[in-house]
Amino acid sequence: MSLHPDPEELMAWRDGEVVGDRAAELAHHAETCAECRDKVAAFATLSTSMQSWTIEAAPSAMRRLSRVTQPRRMLVWAAAAAVFVGVLATVRVECSPAPACDLRTMHLAFLPSHAPEVAADQAKPGAAVQIPGFEDDWGLRRRLPVKPAPGAKVTVVMFLDWQCPACRMAETAYSVVFADFEKRMPGAVVVQLKDFPLNMRCNPNVPVEMHPAACEAAVAVRLSREHGTAPALINFLFANQETLTPASVRKAAAEIGKISDFDARYTTVLKDVARDVDEGRRLEVGGTPTCFINGVLARNDNGRTLFSPDEVRLAIEAELKHVKK
Repeated sequence: MSLHPDPEELMAWRDGEVVGDRAAELAHHAETCAECRDKVAAFATLSTSMQSWTIEAAPSAMRRLSRVTQPRRMLVWAAAAAVFVGVLATVRVECSPAPACDLRTMHLAFLPSHAPEVAADQAKPGAAVQIPGFEDDWGLRRRLPVKPAPGAKVTVVMFLDWQCPACRMAETAYSVVFADFEKRMPGAVVVQLKDFPLNMRCNPNVPVEMHPAACEAAVAVRLSREHGTAPALINFLFANQETLTPASVRKAAAEIGKISDFDARYTTVLKDVARDVDEGRRLEVGGTPTCFINGVLARNDNGRTLFSPDEVRLAIEAELKHVKK
């Protein structure tokens, strides 16, 4: 390691996204290095000042960009780099979406920068993009034993953490694709959202509380489905990811989710969450979001980059062709 850690790594450590021995090294360095302590404090100030920023760009702006506008977290990193490294001239505002919350390595996994169609308003059948060779490549990929949904031709299983920024972006973008298939072929494509909270309190595969309210959020969403309030509660969770706490999720569960027995049922529902977590472990899930389409991992670059909506569409179409044969 150089004399001081990279500012982006310090930012990731501050937010609990660096784990294991490296996290311990950074913690020790921050304790003993006044300069880096000041940087971490400045990161917190920058993050707080950006709380009111809008993450999603307006549709008209999205159409003008060749890449998706950077979310708040990446803007904080860019600003921090400009302040502490003096590289303001090299900071790009047009960049890839939020990093996936990945436990396996220190890399950051982004939705592909070549896919402007990540914007929900652009993921339309008439504007669908064809990727040469995609179907042939898809057919050669490893297929894991994911249990098919009854009656479905294609089963999509997505492991999410409701406090993960990339999960918000992927779920929002992919849902447009799923809705189109449901409209054209009702029941053919079934989407199953599974819980994989990145918090050691309810996920033994995670060594830290990466997302402090992830366990409560998973339980709250499950209970809200019983009351028909899941969409509203999910919108709240997605809109307030950076400031969620167990207490704020419980309050939202009562006020938005109309859940009156959250505490009484928490432990029992958490067992259902644990079953999803165990399934994720068997499928080698190492971060969120992780999406499987009929058992095939919907990621590129050896699992490092998330599929764009068009790649999800092409994968589903390839599976539907296979079923017909």
